[in-house]
Amino acid sequence: MSGTTPPLIMIPGMQCTAAMFAPLQAELQRTLPGTRISTHVAGESSLTAAVASLARSITEPAVLVGHSLGGTVAMATARAHPELVAGMALLCSNPNPPRLDQQQLWHEETEAATHGLVEERVNGIVERLVGGERFLSPNELASVTGICRAMVTETGPQGLINQLGIQKSRVDERPGLREFEGPVLSVVAAEDQLIPLPIATETAFYARKGRNEVIHGVSHMAPLTTPEKVASQLTRWLQESFRDHQLTPSPSRTEKVAL
Repeated sequence: MSGTTPPLIMIPGMQCTAAMFAPLQAELQRTLPGTRISTHVAGESSLTAAVASLARSITEPAVLVGHSLGGTVAMATARAHPELVAGMALLCSNPNPPRLDQQQLWHEETEAATHGLVEERVNGIVERLVGGERFLSPNELASVTGICRAMVTETGPQGLINQLGIQKSRVDERPGLREFEGPVLSVVAAEDQLIPLPIATETAFYARKGRNEVIHGVSHMAPLTTPEKVASQLTRWLQESFRDHQLTPSPSRTEKVAL
């Protein structure tokens, strides 16, 4: 491959921090040495505000790597500011507008977070997120669960409330995907219980230059639990999609938006 890929901006999902992408970033620095990688944590209270914040941080066309809610922010940014987005890698992401039952759930979760009941949410969902002992050894499960709980603590109740505001203001991103001219990779976790395979694969279906890559034996937190598999898909796609891109490498950085 001539040169390097465009800079990558990683956008974690709900109640996730830069720690979500740390293992994946390490793998990519090995497979794509010199690539600039930063992390942007969306902490605003609406999708419009999250897009504006991300757009302000982009200094040259970048590849947005969004996981779950981070994928929503990536798609919305490409729709609003296509000149800033060279391509998108959407991991376990949903391009559809919210359903009524989702809106009701987010309302209930907002009420719970308002009263500080954040741990209860993660207790009820963490096994679904990581896949439990079906896919992880006891030691791996303990490690990943610990990381998830630490991210929840760092995000805090107000951070969760803000991110639920982003969820509530989601729109149908499929029309925007049809208009986006850059390459789009959708990495799908075959056993994802939050965003099932038929929904996650829609992302690439609607994109002009879309590609689906399905990883079996993993659940929603695939970038954290199997970073080497996700990095393999990302590396191949980046090398093929940006073969002739020229860029001067610079050190990685992590940016966090104030909650």
